[in-house]
Order: sequence, then C-alpha cells, then structure tokens
Amino acid sequence: MQPKNIKSAYDFGIIAWETYAAAHPGPGPKWVKSLLAFVFPYTNQTLKGDYLPAKLFYGRDYHLVVTEKLNQIAKNSGLVNWQAAVDVDFLDEKLCAYLAGLGTYGDNNLLINKKYGTFWAIGIIMTDEVFDEYDSPSAALCDHCGKCQAACPTKALDGGFQKLKCLSYLSQYTSVNYPLYDQLQVTYYGCDLCQDACPFNDHPDYGMSELANDFKSVLTLDDLKRLEPNRYRKHFIEKSFHWIGYWRMLRNLAVIETNHGKMTEAELENLQKMHHEAWFDGHLEYLRGKIHGKH
Repeated sequence: MQPKNIKSAYDFGIIAWETYAAAHPGPGPKWVKSLLAFVFPYTNQTLKGDYLPAKLFYGRDYHLVVTEKLNQIAKNSGLVNWQAAVDVDFLDEKLCAYLAGLGTYGDNNLLINKKYGTFWAIGIIMTDEVFDEYDSPSAALCDHCGKCQAACPTKALDGGFQKLKCLSYLSQYTSVNYPLYDQLQVTYYGCDLCQDACPFNDHPDYGMSELANDFKSVLTLDDLKRLEPNRYRKHFIEKSFHWIGYWRMLRNLAVIETNHGKMTEAELENLQKMHHEAWFDGHLEYLRGKIHGKH
C-alpha cells in the first residue's frame, strides 16, 4: 500500500512494526505489520484566570477525540484491519512518533515538532497493512538552551527527567513528598511550565477545536465540594482528568488554595471529616502545618 492512500488532514508518519520492535523489544500484537503515527495539535495559548487544568485538558478528553479521528482516518483510507491506540500500556507512542519522523526529543522529555512545538497529542493506528515506503527519524531540534530546566520549580528536569518530581505527575498521583506540592500554583491538573518556556512553542495557535476550552475546565474547591464523590467520574466522564477520582482532585484544589494563602483551619477540618485515608490525611496535616507557618 502507498502512504499517499492514507487520507488524513493531520500530519503523520509510518514505520514498520519491526522498526519499532528493534528499538523497544517486548511482546506485542502478532498481527500488526505497520504503525501510523499522527500529530493532533492543541492550543499553545494560556487562558486567563485561575482554577484551570493544563492546556491539553482544556477541552474534551483527548483520548476520546483522538480515537474518533483515528478510526475515521482508517475507514477513509480503506484499511481493513486496524486498531486505534491512544495511551495504551504496551506501546511507547512517543517512540513511535519519533521513529516516524514527527518530532525529536527535547530536554523536557517531550517530542518537539518543527511546526507545532510540543503542544500536540500522539495517536497511533496499528494495522496489518504493509507499505511500500516507511519514514525515519528527523534531525534533532532541541539545542539544550536550558529554558525548560529553569522553568521547572521542582527541578524535575535537572540531570534528566525525574518523573516523581514532575508537577504533572504529582497532580495525578499520591506522594509523600509534600514540599514539592508547594509549587502547584496555577493548574489543578497537569503542568505546562516547561512547554511554555520552550522557544519552539512560540508559534500560531494550531489547536483543534475539539480540544478548546469548555465550561467544565474551570473548577474551584467550592465547585468540587458541591459535587458528591460518587458523581465525580460521571460528571467529568468526557474530561481527561476524570480518572484520578474525587479525592485526588480535592487534594489538588486544597493544595492550590493553601499555596495562595486562602485556606483556613476551619476549612481544613471540614475536609478531614469528609474522607479518611492515610495519604489524604497526611497531606492535609502538611497543609495545616503550612497555614500555621511550620513549613
């Protein structure tokens, strides 16, 4: 099959499964012969106001948007056997995109695309089609200017990417490294600081309309408290952050309120009455120490 037969409005590259497997040994679907990697851009413009997620999460869940786009591309291109892949466990999608020539690694641990910078999501179509031509990696773009490292308040990029120090990671999971959360100031889910600092992100807004901001992006502590815990996932089912659940989101918003000097002892007591779990209680105790000047 010719690559030109792929009907897509989005930039893409194609690699053979053997090319990927050579760079990433391990089990995979035996029926897959080729991997098609696509660029799905989202906005590089920061919205004004507080209580927003990182830019990738302004709009509808990108997993849903990208999967729908991939399935439509596959159908329009006449593929017979395919599977759309968006953040699947066994596939290193960033490596796929790199091998397909869509971007090269930057010091911020993200792929830099010459046109879109780092503000793009990756989508993969796995197929049993064999193509006449395949793509290869592009020349490196990152010139190690140091701006992303300087922009990271937790030093997660010093000496290579340290996931457990990354604010985006911390906002999604639990950690006892409470002082790192002192730097959670702007976004309640995810982080854009290293991307905003990257010179390759000084470009026009190419963001897809489906990933543009919607009314559910603004979320305050009071908003969340009015929503019952068992309704959280259903209410936010089409937002990328629905999966972290009510209590981790409550933790994030409580942290931001404390970091902004808006948290009170009475409010902390109310939050502690709402839920009892070791990681949650421990973090609220740390916040109590902060409002009393102990940290």
